[in-house]
Parts: sequence; C-alpha cells; structure tokens
Amino acid sequence: MTEAQKEQERLKKLKAMEDNKKKEEEKKMRNAVGKWKDLPTLEAENSNDMVEVDETRQPCSLVFIGHVDAGKSTISGNLMFAMGVVDKRTIEKYKEEAK
Repeated sequence: MTEAQKEQERLKKLKAMEDNKKKEEEKKMRNAVGKWKDLPTLEAENSNDMVEVDETRQPCSLVFIGHVDAGKSTISGNLMFAMGVVDKRTIEKYKEEAK
C-alpha cells in the first residue's frame, strides 16, 4: 500500500469517526426535542380556558449569561415560544414592529 493510499484510508477513518459523532449528537438533540414536545404547553385555546398545573414536575430556573449581543434575549424568547408561553400572533406583531 502506498503512502497516498494509507493517507486516504486514514482520512476515511477520520471522516467515519466524525460522521458517527455527528449522528450521536443528532440523536441526543432529537431525544431532547422529543422530550420538550411531550410537555404540555401553557397556551390555552381560549383566553377564558384554564390550564391545569402539573404538580408532579419541579419548576426550573434558568440563567443566561453572555456578552452584549450574544443572543440571551433571543434564546429565552425562543424557549418561551416553543413552550407555548407566547402565542404566534404576539411574535408576528413584534416581527412587524421590528421591520
């Protein structure tokens, strides 16, 4: 086997290792997202509807630390939207205001 062939084999092995690592990370993300999707949202169909609190779960406190313009508010807003705390109409309203 020539040096060039050995180098190609080494590169193939490295690429396979990187692909496996990416697949594992994607799998972890899918599992995490799946867990978030299973949680009940706080958004009610009608503003008069009541949402029952799941007392089997503990509350979670989050702290976002970062430099100015690092996206702290953006990530917290996206989390609130994903959990159903903020409805789509409010998001659309703010998008129009931002334009």
